[in-house]
Amino acid sequence: MMLRPLAGGLAALLFSITTLSAQRAAWTARIERNATITVACRGAPVIESTFCFWGPNWGWVEVQNSIGATVDGGVPVQGGVPGLGLTWSGRAALQGSVLDLALTVTAERDLRGITGGGIEFTVRRGSAAVGGRGVAPALREDRSGWSWTPVEGQVVNATFAPTLRELYFEGGGERVRCMMIAGTLKKGQHPYRLTLALPAGAKLERSLTDRYGPLDTSAWLTGALPFNGAPIDLSFLNADDRPAGKRGAIKVKGDGLVFADGTPAKLWGANLAAYALFVPPEQIPAAAKRVAQMGYNLMRIHHHDSGNWVQPTVLDLSSEDSQKFDATGLDRVDRWVAALKAEGVYVWLDLHVGRVFKTGDRIPGFAEIERTQREVKGFCYLNERVRTLMAEFQTAYLRHVNPYTKLAYKDDPAVAGVLLTNENDLTHHFGHMMLPDKNNPQHNRMFVEAARAFGKKCGLGVDALTRTWEPGAGKLFLNDVEYRFNRFLIDDLARTGLNVPIATTNFWGDNPMYSLPALTAGSVIDIHSYGEAEALSADPRYTPNWLTRIGLGRVHGMPLTITEWNLEQPFTVADRFTAPAYLASIACLQGWDAPMMYNYSQMGFDGPTSIDTWSMYFDPALHGAMPAAAVLYRRGHVRPATKRYCLQLDTAALYGKVLTPANVGTVRTLLEQSQIGVGLPDAKELDWDKATPLGSGVTAVKDFDRDFLPNDAQEVVSDTGELRRDFRVGRQVIDTPKTQAVNGWLEGVAVPTKDAVFTIATPKAFVALTSLDDLPLATSKRILVTAVARAESTGGHVPLLSEPVVGEIALASKVAGLRLVPLRGDGSQGEAKALTAAGGRVKFALEAKAGTHWFLLEAK
Repeated sequence: MMLRPLAGGLAALLFSITTLSAQRAAWTARIERNATITVACRGAPVIESTFCFWGPNWGWVEVQNSIGATVDGGVPVQGGVPGLGLTWSGRAALQGSVLDLALTVTAERDLRGITGGGIEFTVRRGSAAVGGRGVAPALREDRSGWSWTPVEGQVVNATFAPTLRELYFEGGGERVRCMMIAGTLKKGQHPYRLTLALPAGAKLERSLTDRYGPLDTSAWLTGALPFNGAPIDLSFLNADDRPAGKRGAIKVKGDGLVFADGTPAKLWGANLAAYALFVPPEQIPAAAKRVAQMGYNLMRIHHHDSGNWVQPTVLDLSSEDSQKFDATGLDRVDRWVAALKAEGVYVWLDLHVGRVFKTGDRIPGFAEIERTQREVKGFCYLNERVRTLMAEFQTAYLRHVNPYTKLAYKDDPAVAGVLLTNENDLTHHFGHMMLPDKNNPQHNRMFVEAARAFGKKCGLGVDALTRTWEPGAGKLFLNDVEYRFNRFLIDDLARTGLNVPIATTNFWGDNPMYSLPALTAGSVIDIHSYGEAEALSADPRYTPNWLTRIGLGRVHGMPLTITEWNLEQPFTVADRFTAPAYLASIACLQGWDAPMMYNYSQMGFDGPTSIDTWSMYFDPALHGAMPAAAVLYRRGHVRPATKRYCLQLDTAALYGKVLTPANVGTVRTLLEQSQIGVGLPDAKELDWDKATPLGSGVTAVKDFDRDFLPNDAQEVVSDTGELRRDFRVGRQVIDTPKTQAVNGWLEGVAVPTKDAVFTIATPKAFVALTSLDDLPLATSKRILVTAVARAESTGGHVPLLSEPVVGEIALASKVAGLRLVPLRGDGSQGEAKALTAAGGRVKFALEAKAGTHWFLLEAK
């Protein structure tokens, strides 16, 4: 087993409570494969902790650790702090309802003058899973530990031996820091023990290390997905749109996107970002062709202007101002647009991402902008000069005539949409930039002046309006400023003649729902969402996953685009292969538009030698699942939900509360069942908003935290019956006439669908049958078989090693003479194997010796 350093430290302890009454609940404890420990009740995490250590003067030092397979009910733990010469070994076990972590720490030398370290707990005391009571842990005066009673009758007790050197709240009372070591430590061995007493009945679950089994990569495939090849050529999906824009420009119609002829625009995309844009010209045509072969018909052009870390950009970085184009940079974007268009792939253009402003731009308060690396996020909303410069750029950029297409961007029907400014909202992330304590006096004056004018108009005081860090009147003011800025830029775009969908900025990061109103200035709501491992195991009654954020931002009656989705640090997420089909299936169910993975690439295309965190185009795990997901989404293999709901928020709830995925149970529990949108109110203080009209056939919901699942639910099922997710197991089943798939923990269990039975021995995988001829699987003569699982790098280098998926599939088929053809990652075919039907079914094995993750099931 290859061990990786952990960015988060030795152990992150997660505790979960899922009962809001004194009734006993089923608590569980699990030690994760990276030496984290999860304590949960029905999967709702409410406490997180990590080992953290510092050298002298709070100098951060990295913690490394791992675990072994469970032995006699306990899990061996190993780790240490190399920077301090510390190593440890020990054991974690659950006896009765007590979780015991015993470590022997060995210091290779005397340590003096160090800050020290230990375990830091983050307590989610306001979580809806514990009733949102806000009860804080109690720290014991003798520094032996702490206790927490989030629900009456249910107590968590943490006890340390020896007594902690220091014990205190950190970060405003949300974290409890338990310093086991501080100041000095003598050379030699030192025993430490953490005892966690949990409510009665707690059980030890299998660790992920145990569920996956030993990580022996000796029989794994090497470089299964080459950077310049595709296992199946899906470019035929673009036949009706080659070149892109053949059917006219994409428009907004109701809550969706359509082509000029009125047919739905099913755009499946990704991002081309940063250095990927500015590669040598000879790389671009082949790369664009491969994009189409992998099933994409949309690419977002991103980080085109981010001069702080990308060179060149479309702007001349050598100029004294930021207003001149760079001929080479602009030429590369032109070439990409033309090459993608020729392959039937649309482009999404960002207008502002990371532009570096300069002294020659003559911006008032520029010294304050210089301190933010000369970027203007937040400042742009109040600084009229910056706003003017942004308008001038977008006009010049969109009126620029691409010499390879002979069209200005504004006139090119291959441009599917534009984004005004990336991850740059005033309502939550950057509204604090102009506060008095941020040492930006010129922008503070602009801010106060705007607040005074808004307050005079609507009868609110400046003090209330400038409390940007809390919900209430300040959020009304910030939405007003952001909305008017958006309208200024959108009106400017209209004068250029641009007539495509426009997103203002994004619903991203930890934006609460009070950030939504200003985004309605655009014609679409755009969302960014990044997830974590084990998303398929989240119980939606208590725990959001990364799709919840997307659902939370879906304004009823407006199209929803997703210019960025992925997992946080994706190459460290073992089950990243589950993400594409999970997203594609729910996007179909909900009617979401234009999902774009972040990133296809942000590096070159001449053969990668190492892992780049945000370049997925050669990853056999996540990207290996993309062809099946692309066909599913673009051809609508999953039907839209039959029922439609609208969460109608009033002004007090939207602006006066911090509504997030964690406390909006209505969205969490409806998301995988029926279509859910958010209805916004008409706030009397705003002269540009209006109440979202409900429309016919839509059920209104007033309670934002309503549970739409039965009390005893162990799975969530779409109202079409085509999607099922068993969150106890962590498995999604997609069961439609043209795509049938199992996704998640499989572990040798026979999983039936309408036409197939999947019996997969590989512990966790995505295995799919996808009709390529658009016929139901039972009569299809051309079926893509996808079988992907984990992929690992060796020390961050390529080629990637990928886990072969082993098992058997039985398919009910009316087609005679089917054969199974292995598809290598470059599209070449292996030796075909004729299949014999028995009882109306053909059975075939997925074997490691096939040396691939993809097969073609076709009539001879």
